[in-house]
Amino acid sequence: AQTGQQRARILQQLKGKRHELATILREPSFAHNALSTTLAGSPENVWAFLERLAAHIQPQVHQELALLRQVKWNSTSAMSRLTSSQDQVQIEDGELSTLAHQYVQSLEASGEREDV
Repeated sequence: AQTGQQRARILQQLKGKRHELATILREPSFAHNALSTTLAGSPENVWAFLERLAAHIQPQVHQELALLRQVKWNSTSAMSRLTSSQDQVQIEDGELSTLAHQYVQSLEASGEREDV
């Protein structure tokens, strides 16, 4: 059986080979090559879709969070004993999109993001 370190090393080698293949094929990344013949077309299109999707579902997210807050408010005494720091969930307007962008930027900054 392989250890976690061995699996991580193998995955790192596979990632390197994917990058090698993309370079040979003169593609910016493996994802560009993999998506070029699909409906998505490119990693940029995938990210744009995900950003539009996040913006589109944000109103529903707010509605569901409001419902959860109402359920919490009407909950039993056992639920009300939870501290607000443990169970409070809030997403302000635009925060979902901002969080998504910050996450992508952190991946890019760390070199971990290889589009899709």
